[in-house]
Amino acid sequence: MISDKQLNRISLLITIIGIIFLIIFSMFTTYREVELSKIDYNLLGQKIQTFGKVANEPKLSKNTLLFIISDENNNKINVVMFNVREVFINKNDKILIFGKVADYNNELEIIANKIEIIEKSKN
Repeated sequence: MISDKQLNRISLLITIIGIIFLIIFSMFTTYREVELSKIDYNLLGQKIQTFGKVANEPKLSKNTLLFIISDENNNKINVVMFNVREVFINKNDKILIFGKVADYNNELEIIANKIEIIEKSKN
């Protein structure tokens, strides 16, 4: 039989191992900061973060948000975000996107995991 003291020690050990695992896991899930103009097929499948301005009116269809971002040099890329319930960004908002570079119909796009609004547009 395991005593209460031994059970507490085992629980503490498992908790410490779990915390160490989470710290190590978080180190490998960081996003690489990439300028919009530098996104190319070499980054396919990689997690990136990039900054841009929403270039068109975002469209929400079947919980999928679709829009285009551009930078000051007019470089553009499509962005898709799944499991979205409402449109929370507008045309001309400046945003920071965290996501993965993907190829869809022979065009690069970003599959966004997270979007942060840096500056709302002045409508």
